[in-house]
Amino acid sequence: PGAHSRHRPPATIRVWVPHLHKVWRPTLREYTLRVMSAGAAPAYLPDASLRVMALVVSQYAWYEALHPSEEKRSPRAGCWDIKNGGAEGQYVWPYGGLRPYTKRQEAAVDEVLGWTLWKPRDGRHWFFRPGWRDGYGGRCGTAIDRWHIPEDEVTDCAKRGWSWQRIVRAYLGPVKLEAPR
Repeated sequence: PGAHSRHRPPATIRVWVPHLHKVWRPTLREYTLRVMSAGAAPAYLPDASLRVMALVVSQYAWYEALHPSEEKRSPRAGCWDIKNGGAEGQYVWPYGGLRPYTKRQEAAVDEVLGWTLWKPRDGRHWFFRPGWRDGYGGRCGTAIDRWHIPEDEVTDCAKRGWSWQRIVRAYLGPVKLEAPR
C-alpha cells in the first residue's frame, strides 16, 4: 500500500488477523502503538526503552511492507504485510480486542517514527529488518548480537541513563541512524 520507499514510511500496513479472517489496515503509527501496548513495550518502561522498541517495531513492519511475497497471501484475506501473531510474535489484535495505549507510548512513537536504521555492506548502507527478543532479566550489554533488541536488557540500559540512540548503536551496531527527511 504505497510502501515503496526506504526513506518515507508507508501510510498504512496490512495485518492479517487469522482469527477474524480479515486484513486490518492501520497506519504505521497505530500498528506500532498496538504492538507496544500488546506487551512489547509496556508504558511503565523508561522513555529510552519505549523509543528503542518503537523504532524497532516500526522498522520491522516497514521492512515487511517493502518485501511482499507469495507466502503473504491468504485465500480468505488476500495480501498482507504482517501476520497477527505467528512468526511476528505479537498479538496486536488479541481475541479480546485491541488494547489501549498511553500518552507515554504515543510520545515515544512520535519521536522516532520515520527514523531509519541502516547496516553497512560493501561500502554502502542497506535498510534491514531488526528483531527483538523477550527479556530474560538480562543486564545491559550482555546479549549483543547486532540484529536483535533484548527487551529486558534495553530497559536495564535505559535505567542506567543510556539514551535511545546509544542503546540502538550498542545493540544493532554498526548501524547508521537516519532522521526523517
